[in-house]
Amino acid sequence: MPRILMFAAAFAPACFSEGLVNSKLALAMKESGWDLEVISMVSDKATCYQSGWLPPWLPLKPILHQVETRIAKERGWRFPNLALDVLATGHLVKGVHWSRLAYRKAIELQTVKPFDLVISRSTSCCSHLPAILFKKATGVQWVANWNDPPPYLFPPPYTHAMPKCRRLMVRRYLRAAARMADYNTFPNRHLFLHLRIELGITDEKRLRIIPHIAFVGHKAIPWKRCDSLRLCHAGNLSAARRPETFLRAFKRVAERYKGRVKMTFDIIGTEEVNLRTITHDLGLDENVCFHGTKSFLDTLDLIARADVAVLIEAPCDKGIFLPSKIIDYAQTGRPILSISPKTGVMRDLLAELGGGIHADNLSQPDIEVALERIAQLWLKNRLDKLDPNRWVQEASVEAVLSAFKSMMPPSFATRRPVGIPNMNP
Repeated sequence: MPRILMFAAAFAPACFSEGLVNSKLALAMKESGWDLEVISMVSDKATCYQSGWLPPWLPLKPILHQVETRIAKERGWRFPNLALDVLATGHLVKGVHWSRLAYRKAIELQTVKPFDLVISRSTSCCSHLPAILFKKATGVQWVANWNDPPPYLFPPPYTHAMPKCRRLMVRRYLRAAARMADYNTFPNRHLFLHLRIELGITDEKRLRIIPHIAFVGHKAIPWKRCDSLRLCHAGNLSAARRPETFLRAFKRVAERYKGRVKMTFDIIGTEEVNLRTITHDLGLDENVCFHGTKSFLDTLDLIARADVAVLIEAPCDKGIFLPSKIIDYAQTGRPILSISPKTGVMRDLLAELGGGIHADNLSQPDIEVALERIAQLWLKNRLDKLDPNRWVQEASVEAVLSAFKSMMPPSFATRRPVGIPNMNP
């Protein structure tokens, strides 16, 4: 079986969205018998969705190497430390100190037992820097992953201001990573096209489109119809996503169908836009339930109890994101209601794979039409027409791991002894 080194700054037990994606991939590799080592960052976001080591991530604990990122903050020491990190790595980017220490840990592991493949996972983009250093030192095949744009390239209405000089430094670093990696992977082609020029990728032979992986071993719970139509959204509803447009449409349709079906909406995750006040002002206190943050398994359980899983995206000009929660939604077997940009990833994939309904997130009437269609299907007991099984097939463990196997060198099973590379680049 292949021996894999994964640089993933975001990882269990810090299971916010990026950590969940990376942890699911690692768990699938480990459960498939792959020899895996993961180097992550000690994160202050460990309690975002869950606190501490909980199922199903416990099998990952023995293969995880968390690298501390503290730099001495005493007066006169911080700048010399930073200068040393930049001199050693060749780049001034956020996370440079962690990157240098992560590289040193990787070399320690390499000298014990050489790796067949290195994978660097974004976000955070700093995960690519130790992979650059490791590639230079060892020549091991490297796959760089790009799940999101760097912050300054998030499309409006997201706002991530960055000074021009810093942006130039980050661009230099990102282009170096994309150029040196043997392969660059993206979860969808829209994101690749959005980043192609910034990353300087001209050779599509080194490009792979690989969706977020499904949760290994999970089986959908059969749908059970109850006395109300239950919708559910999991994850952060930030201000940029403007959830009030959906809530207004939800209110109008719920009133229209009052007496025929009660519509409810469960919200799992953190609140950033005073949603309780918005729902109260709309008179939806009896229809909307806030569950707060939950563990990954508890979240899956709540989604599975719903009739429809809702995605609310920001009203960008074009949808370039493949939200990782979509694969979780599909694995529960629940239809997907995507409130997303008029053009882009989600509209295209729903048209291709089925499994749900798309509505323009800038159009309240369009959202109302989608909700009415769902209500009609529920009343006719025909929600099974929106089967998301093809999403699960595309993101299956077998399909995703097969894609990674295709990027390994043909002779990965024949490992040659290596010398001890420089641990202080």
